[in-house]
Amino acid sequence: MYRYFFLIYIVVILYLSSWTAFKIFFPLKKGFRRHTRLFSAAGIPILLLFCLLMPLSFFRYVSVLPPILLLLVCLIFFQGHLREKLTVFVVFYLTLLFTESVTVFLLYVIHFLTAGKFPVCNMLFLNAGIPVLTAYIILYSAVLIPICHKVVPVIKQYLDILMLPVFLRLAGPYLATYMLTNCILLFLSSDSQPVRLFFSLLYFAAIFILSVYAFRNIRIFAERERERTILHFRKQQLEHQLQHSEILSRQYMEVKKNAHDISSHLTAIRFLIDSGKRSEAQKYIHSILKQREVSEK
Repeated sequence: MYRYFFLIYIVVILYLSSWTAFKIFFPLKKGFRRHTRLFSAAGIPILLLFCLLMPLSFFRYVSVLPPILLLLVCLIFFQGHLREKLTVFVVFYLTLLFTESVTVFLLYVIHFLTAGKFPVCNMLFLNAGIPVLTAYIILYSAVLIPICHKVVPVIKQYLDILMLPVFLRLAGPYLATYMLTNCILLFLSSDSQPVRLFFSLLYFAAIFILSVYAFRNIRIFAERERERTILHFRKQQLEHQLQHSEILSRQYMEVKKNAHDISSHLTAIRFLIDSGKRSEAQKYIHSILKQREVSEK
């Protein structure tokens, strides 16, 4: 029966962590905004009932619960485009894989340091005892909670300019390493502590290297996208300035042309007045005013 307690604890931790993570990226749907805490707490009794009704034989498939739970929380409670939600889902699931790798590695380290007095086995929730499961949930919480509060907000800075295909391309090696290492540990017949510690260390090292690689590539891609955005903005500014200069140039040419026409008219009027032809000068002025009225219409 104690296995159900540990399963419920992990499921609740995942549920609350997913709420915390998705709230950073998306607003809640309208129906859940007024009573956020009430709706988030309402999911816990449902999860309790689900875990208690789960047959013990299903515990071997407990690894499929985190992605299903993440998808349900994201799709039910939060609004946003499906593409963006899938991107955040991939990111958060990768953080769970990293958390799992660190936890398993630390368990095997404890197993090695205690000379086998702390037995770590495959399918922990199905086969492990109370001390191992207690250590597992403590280590898992100690790794996951700081990630949700420190790392996930940093990821959000890059998520605004990165697309789902980029994250999927980076997630592929993660998932392959996770499945391969789990298969090796599952079918590993040797009970040798150094062998199991070696494979858990290999698993942790692979996930850690992939994490560094992923963050490095995300930063590089993000910087390139920022530079591209800045260049595009500067190009738009230059185009706008060019258009403005062309408008000013046309206005200057029109003013220059008008000044030349006015100078010609004044020269003609002065010539007529100096010649004593005042009536013709008046007619010339009236014709100019008429032309102006017609052009203004």
